[in-house]
Amino acid sequence: MLGREPENEAVVQASTRLPSYEALLEGFLDCDEFIQRFPVDGFRSVYLQPPQPVDVDVAETDLEAMFERIRGEWSKLGEEVPYWSVMTDDAYRGKTLGPDETQSFFETGEEAARTIDAFARRAKVATPTGRCVEFGAGVGRVTSPLARRFETVVAVDISPANLAICEEVMAQQGVQNVTPLLLRSPADVRLIPDYDFLFSTIVFQHNPPPVQLFLLDVLLSKLRPGGAFLFQTTTHMPSYRFEAKAYLASEPMGMEMHNVPMAAVIGLISKRQAVLHEVLMDHWTGIYGSHTFFGVKPA
Repeated sequence: MLGREPENEAVVQASTRLPSYEALLEGFLDCDEFIQRFPVDGFRSVYLQPPQPVDVDVAETDLEAMFERIRGEWSKLGEEVPYWSVMTDDAYRGKTLGPDETQSFFETGEEAARTIDAFARRAKVATPTGRCVEFGAGVGRVTSPLARRFETVVAVDISPANLAICEEVMAQQGVQNVTPLLLRSPADVRLIPDYDFLFSTIVFQHNPPPVQLFLLDVLLSKLRPGGAFLFQTTTHMPSYRFEAKAYLASEPMGMEMHNVPMAAVIGLISKRQAVLHEVLMDHWTGIYGSHTFFGVKPA
C-alpha cells in the first residue's frame, strides 16, 4: 500500500499485534505517507484546493543558481548511486548491478518506451521516426529501446557520471546512433538540436518550477513541424508551494521533488504551437499528482 518494503522487522511484528485486519488497513489509510501518495479525500484536498503560491518567473541569475544547485546534486547522485538515482528501488543502490538486477532495471526501460505506442494509438497519430531527444537519459535505461525506434537519439543529461554509464551501455550493446549531450549550464540547453520526438519521464519534477518551465520552453521551441512529444512531470502535489528566495537560501536536499502548475505547462505547449492530445495521471513518481503529456506539432 505504501509502495515500499517495511522499515524493519519490528514494524512488521507490531502490525501483527493489531486487533484486526481492519485496524491494519486504517493505520495505512490514516498515515501521512499514504495520504501523500493517494489523497483519501481527493475532492476536498485536490479538486477544491485553493491555489498555492508557486514562483515560476525568476531573474536569470536566480535561474542559473537553481540550475547549478540541481546540477551539483545530480552529479553527486550519479557518482554515488547511479542506478538508484534513476529508479529509486533499493535493489539498485549499488554502484554496479548483478546480472538479475541489470536485467530487471533495463526491462523497465523497455516498458517505458512502449508508452509511446499507447499514447500514439489513442491519439491516432503516427510516431515520428527521425531524431529523438531523450531528456534525462541517465544511465541509458530507455536509451537503447529509443535507439531502435528512431534514426538518431540525442541522450541529454545533467550528471556526468550517469551519462558516462549511458555511453558505456550503448557501446556494450553495439548501439551507434546515440549522441550524448551533457548540460553544464542553462545556456547548454540551447545546444540541443531540432528534433522530431521528445521523450522524458521521471526527470522534470526534480527541478524547481522556474527551471522546469525554462527547459520545456526551450525544448518545445526545437520541435519540428510534424513532430511529437511525450513527457512527464508532477503538477498536483497536494499543498505544494515554492518561493524562489526561500529555496535559494535553503540547503540542498539531495533528490528534490517539485511541482509545476499544469496551466503553465499547457500554456507553453500552446505558445510553441503544438497540439496537446492527452494528459493522463501516471505512476512514474509513486505519489499523487504526476501527469504524462502527449501532443504533436502540426506539419
